Amino acid sequence: MEIAAIITGILSVLAGFLPGLPPGRRAFAVIGGAGFAIYGIYVMNQTSGTWTFPIYLFLLPLFIIGSAVAGQGDGE
Repeated sequence: MEIAAIITGILSVLAGFLPGLPPGRRAFAVIGGAGFAIYGIYVMNQTSGTWTFPIYLFLLPLFIIGSAVAGQGDGE
């Protein structure tokens, strides 16, 4: 699950550079994605305890990409 969190974070950062995103969403994508990837790395390095990830966080890149695609039609 940690690898999925890291991949999701990286995809979110990359999706933040898609054309059509307003500056606020672009910043959210890059900062949020980097934070999620860093948290995934942090959890991967833990040797004890139980860690869970809310499933909706894995939908973040899809939301960002959808927002960028929708922004293309708005002429942004």
